[in-house]
Amino acid sequence: MIEFFKYNSNGNDFIILDSLDQSFDYLSKNPKTIQKLCTREFSIGADGLILLQKSLVADFKMKIFNSDGQEAFMCGNALLSLVKFINDFIDKNSSFIIETKAGIYKTFVNENKISFKSKLPQILKESMKVSVDNNRYELKMLNSGVFHGVIFVKNIDEIDVFKIGKKIRHLKEFETSGINVNFCEVVDDSRLKVRTFEKGVENETLCCSTGALAVSYSHFLKNENIKDLVLQYRGGEINTSFDKDEIKLTSEPTHAYRGYLKWIEG
Repeated sequence: MIEFFKYNSNGNDFIILDSLDQSFDYLSKNPKTIQKLCTREFSIGADGLILLQKSLVADFKMKIFNSDGQEAFMCGNALLSLVKFINDFIDKNSSFIIETKAGIYKTFVNENKISFKSKLPQILKESMKVSVDNNRYELKMLNSGVFHGVIFVKNIDEIDVFKIGKKIRHLKEFETSGINVNFCEVVDDSRLKVRTFEKGVENETLCCSTGALAVSYSHFLKNENIKDLVLQYRGGEINTSFDKDEIKLTSEPTHAYRGYLKWIEG
């Protein structure tokens, strides 16, 4: 029997496997197994699967797979969920250094709130014009651990995020790396509403923390007097704050349940 844990951060949900003493590396070569585990109608169901591993350069290492079975460089909500899991079941420290494929992250635990610090996103394209169904959008492309496009809109609740986001995600301009597509509406200087279409999940997710970094930085560049932001997703809220060349992101991931699998295909 294999024990698994189910966590989510504002509805962006993950299966976590403790791989400190038991290797699940074979999953990297079995994307169909990950797809099956993440399919809600036939198995546990999740937006992704996380392996907690030992690290030679940090306290722990995170390996994250999207629900399509492909390994991702980074996922902010996965990192938040994993740190909550570590604090719940592995180690009660209030700070952890976590290795990811995108780099090393310092994380913090303050009761139910989990935070991590990230370097400022890299601007890849300051402004791109993209066209979908005879509508033109201005998109800023950034790397905040993974590639994100940020589009500021009005009346965000009326946007068909799945339809438009999917078409932008598959534009030839983004074929090489793929892209996550973030639609955001400014409520006021310190509050934004955000909706995200995520590659790998291939759908709108209830929250996206690497997207929150990209959106926060895009808004910050328009008004550098703003140091603290609240990003409102359909699944909940994320707080970001700026300090010199870093962004600190905070949310409240939760433990949903734990269970057991009879086996995982190897």
